[in-house]
Amino acid sequence: MGVSVSSTLAAVLRAGRSELNTRFAESRVRHPDLDADAFAEFVRSAVDPVVIAVDRVRPESVTDVARAAYDIALELVGQKLVGPSARTPHVGDAWTRVLPAIAPLVAVQAERTIAAICNAAHHLSATAGARPAAWIDIVSRLGPDCKDVATFLTLGQVAAWGGGGGADKGGGPPPGGENTRWAATAGGGAPK
Repeated sequence: MGVSVSSTLAAVLRAGRSELNTRFAESRVRHPDLDADAFAEFVRSAVDPVVIAVDRVRPESVTDVARAAYDIALELVGQKLVGPSARTPHVGDAWTRVLPAIAPLVAVQAERTIAAICNAAHHLSATAGARPAAWIDIVSRLGPDCKDVATFLTLGQVAAWGGGGGADKGGGPPPGGENTRWAATAGGGAPK
């Protein structure tokens, strides 16, 4: 990987070089046109800031976070959901704006949190009438106030509902006590 990253991420990449190279090769089998340069740039511009943010709040989680982020980044770049060939900017924007902001949550459940953010941004960007940029604004602003991953995921659902994505098949918000406050904040007012 020819791009420079923080010494923290560089140490993880160096320590896992053989395994990570194998994962890259396996991903290239699934995605033959996986662009190594686009992947390296995404690692530099998106994965590294998350690793740095996690290192500040929970350094013992850095290796697990970096490896989870590496694997998910491989899939996203391979599917052209992030990087220069991405169909929309929303998955990449969600990664770079939301994940560093919620580093304490990423540190606890990296794979679940990263995947949830990326899946939501992708789903919203593919949903007619949804406002993925508004969703990203909401979860990046309110996410740091969440006490745990479950609360954050509920926030994401409410914000998706408020952003036109529908939190469930019925289009309404998920049930819960804190959702009233979030619906008013995230959705721009109470539902009509």
